[in-house]
Amino acid sequence: LKENTTLTALKLENNYLDDEGAQVKSNILDIISRNRVINLHKDDIEVDGFSFYFAMNEETEMLYIKESVWEAAATSDADGLVLELVHNVIRDHLDACKEDDLQSTKDELKALLNTSRNSDGSPLLHLAAARTSAKALALCQYLVKEIGVDLDHAVTDKAERTARDIAMAGNLETRNWAKSVGTFLGRYRIEEEGRYKSATCTVNFATDVEKSKRDPARNVAIKIMHNREQFDRELKQRLGGSLPNTSNGFDLYTKDDSGAMIENGKGSNRFDVDHVVPLLRYHIEDFEGKRYHCLIMLKGERNLDEIIRYEGIAGKDVNKITCFAVDLAKALNHLHSDHNLIHAD
Repeated sequence: LKENTTLTALKLENNYLDDEGAQVKSNILDIISRNRVINLHKDDIEVDGFSFYFAMNEETEMLYIKESVWEAAATSDADGLVLELVHNVIRDHLDACKEDDLQSTKDELKALLNTSRNSDGSPLLHLAAARTSAKALALCQYLVKEIGVDLDHAVTDKAERTARDIAMAGNLETRNWAKSVGTFLGRYRIEEEGRYKSATCTVNFATDVEKSKRDPARNVAIKIMHNREQFDRELKQRLGGSLPNTSNGFDLYTKDDSGAMIENGKGSNRFDVDHVVPLLRYHIEDFEGKRYHCLIMLKGERNLDEIIRYEGIAGKDVNKITCFAVDLAKALNHLHSDHNLIHAD
């Protein structure tokens, strides 16, 4: 029955179904309901084409999404056959565009799909990302790659989830896709590139898409070391004797029941996290044809230079200045007295 798209009515009364059979009956009725939607939509698409799903508001001259799109997205459809109709209509519409009009048509669709929501507050990409079928994933891929619909910041649902957040909670294929789109090392979405640069490294700020919004390790600083010898030396200093217990991409921290970060017990930072920003993991990986040596650390809210420049404490706020000075002294003392190290910068 799952392969059948023509059967739109089936009588199941008087079959004396037990509890297990009731679930089978429910699944069958979903298929029948899906088939009704498929056949109705196919008939209307044959007549109206693109305008069955999208139409122009005559007063505003703006494109809008018709209720038929939300019906397609809401249909219980394990195989994604109804969403495939939406996908095909959008693709055929763009394929039929003249070359001079193609980009403007894509931009119009992008703006529409980034802003339109169903009655529950969910955009089309979010609804498709929540499905597990290959056809739903194909629609997601098309909307993001070909049209440029935003997978991240611009659009969230009522729960403030991005489409990437939803896809990351899906099946393996959907998660792998969500991890790979526009990310560094297939995991990190770069938010600010080249935040710090020196002769030895570049630091980028990023979001770890494998971590949930509530995870304290979601916002990270990626320190890309340009020299392997210097990378190995810093890694050894940070991890010390626990380095052999770790490996590429190995998480040094996990979460406890309250959501707080705790060491996982196999590998650990040598330094107290109250004094030195902790290393979360490291990567030695090839990406887009280049070998990278990266240290992944927690991203701070701001640094001392920014506080001095923009918060007006210099010469005015003795309490804050004293607090920062004592913190710095304690951190340096931790390196000097506890580990016999100097900062050397």
